[in-house]
Amino acid sequence: MEGGRGGWRRTEEKEDRREGQKRRKIEDGGGQRKINKDEGGQKRTEEVGRRMDKDRREGQRRTEEDRRRRRKILLSTASAAFHFLFCNELVETEMRIVCKDVTAETLYDVLHDTSYRRKWDTNMIDTYDIGRLTVNADVGYYSWRCPTPLKNRDFVTMRSWLPLGSDYLIINCSVKHPQHPPKKDYVRAVSLLTGYLIQSNGATSSTLYYLTQMDPRGSLPKWVVNRVSQFVAPKAMRKIYKASVKYPEWKRKHNPALKPWMFPEQNTLPCVRVSELTLQRADSLDNIDESSVHEGKTHSEDEDT
Repeated sequence: MEGGRGGWRRTEEKEDRREGQKRRKIEDGGGQRKINKDEGGQKRTEEVGRRMDKDRREGQRRTEEDRRRRRKILLSTASAAFHFLFCNELVETEMRIVCKDVTAETLYDVLHDTSYRRKWDTNMIDTYDIGRLTVNADVGYYSWRCPTPLKNRDFVTMRSWLPLGSDYLIINCSVKHPQHPPKKDYVRAVSLLTGYLIQSNGATSSTLYYLTQMDPRGSLPKWVVNRVSQFVAPKAMRKIYKASVKYPEWKRKHNPALKPWMFPEQNTLPCVRVSELTLQRADSLDNIDESSVHEGKTHSEDEDT
């Protein structure tokens, strides 16, 4: 019997060893599957990361293409030039200025803020908003001091503006408003197309493009055309730049939260119906003859700045 019991014990031990081997194989297999699972998850994570990087780069590329396309459209609209129509002659000068240490948003605010414009625009006689058409369109008045003894000019324009990501666009054209006819002491000039394109160059720099096609309504001498295009207009661009550098400090002291061009709910102007407006055509206005004005008799504040 003892021999039989010994045989049973040996048999049980063999079975125990076999069971132990099976358990170790199962555990080893499970561990390997866990390792394989972890490696698979890491690979999937890396693949997702690569796809996200690719999508981000593609989005950046499309954004840059959109910016270039918008700039090209605006520049081509006015032939990438600053236009003046004088004496039935078209004079073209490209107007562009890089504004270091000035953000695109600050430039945008300066061009909109009529209260601040009175501080830096020495050629301006008066400006005010007449009424709003939509959340990003209004009608306004602007009068401009011309070199003496030329008569001063004024405009009534319909203006629209549009943020384009980090860039901004402002355009206007002349309209007739029944409550704002031509004034006795001014020559009503016509803005056929005027536009500002503000392009961001990063967090602290921007570029301003100014394009216009304007009829001043008058037979002006050639030297006036040359002076405006070669001296007055470039100085006006530099004034905008200098004013933009000082604007953040000024705005902090003058209703810093008031920006109706950014927040339409702040706009309290009366509504203007489109039916009240008609396009201002130059041939419907008086055309005065100032061609006999001599260069030596003129003076402008802008020449002193």
